[in-house]
Amino acid sequence: MRDRTQKRLAQVTRLLSGRITLDQHRELLVITGWLTALLGCVHYDLGEREAAETARQAAFEIARQVGHGELMGWAHEMSAWFALVEGRYEDMVTATRMGQAAAGQSSAMVQLTLQEARGSARIGDRREFMHKNELEDIWKLDRNP
Repeated sequence: MRDRTQKRLAQVTRLLSGRITLDQHRELLVITGWLTALLGCVHYDLGEREAAETARQAAFEIARQVGHGELMGWAHEMSAWFALVEGRYEDMVTATRMGQAAAGQSSAMVQLTLQEARGSARIGDRREFMHKNELEDIWKLDRNP
């Protein structure tokens, strides 16, 4: 998976250096961001923590530069996932909240909300989560594509 993702990133990079419109350039940057996020997940699964974090940061920066909230949200979700696996639950909750601020109404928002609940429960802050009615918000997101 790592090699295939890196190959696709190289192909997109070649396309970016060609003659393209501004819309095509932006779309290729978004694709680069998604592929970079995927690569970060693969690195993390392979135990390559530093490479995973570098890819996550790159995906976030690409998303920030092109104004892609969903991708920014997923980059924060990756950070939350890393924190969950490593037992850093306060960092997990912080990352989910930062992601929620960027994600807009997207699949990332649903996952971030669920991850916030998981992190809050792990640090014993169930009341904080339940008072916000996030579960109701998830249902709203699910019904409004």
